[in-house]
Amino acid sequence: MLEILEKWNRWGTNPLDSGIPRQILEKIRSYLHTKEIIALTGPRRSGKSTILYQLMDTLENEGMQQEAMLHVNFEEPKLLPFLNLETLDTLYESY
Repeated sequence: MLEILEKWNRWGTNPLDSGIPRQILEKIRSYLHTKEIIALTGPRRSGKSTILYQLMDTLENEGMQQEAMLHVNFEEPKLLPFLNLETLDTLYESY
């Protein structure tokens, strides 16, 4: 599973392409230090992942370690055999 997660995370690799800057990023950042859950919704290819990568860029530039950020893409075909509550609980507890 670690090999699958490495594809979507930075962990010592080159930065992921974070595309055109999005204006909503500042609004999202205002929620980072709260207990609020942030849900980005929208159609496919509308920029949700781009916003995530830009947020990761910002946090890394502010000193957060790459290993402190975890991106799990639940649409990754190689992850499908592992998608169950037990595995997700283990992933959460381990990380």
